Amino acid sequence: DHYDHVRSILRRCQETRITLNPRETKLADKLAKFTSRTHFPWPVKLNAIQMFPAPGNITDLRSFVGLAEEMTGFSKEFS
Repeated sequence: DHYDHVRSILRRCQETRITLNPRETKLADKLAKFTSRTHFPWPVKLNAIQMFPAPGNITDLRSFVGLAEEMTGFSKEFS
């Protein structure tokens, strides 16, 4: 579960006395910002996942998994 992973990271930060700035830390946000770029789930990609045909071979399966993994950071219920 994503929230268990976040708790684990926060616990580890506390144990090692790493200080996080609350103004610079966002949890469960709909947007993710990395290296000055904002990332968000594109409706086109979400639609592509919903409309993806059943994989017929390992290459198709890998394509689907790669596409779907791009969205994992935006949904706590992704599975």
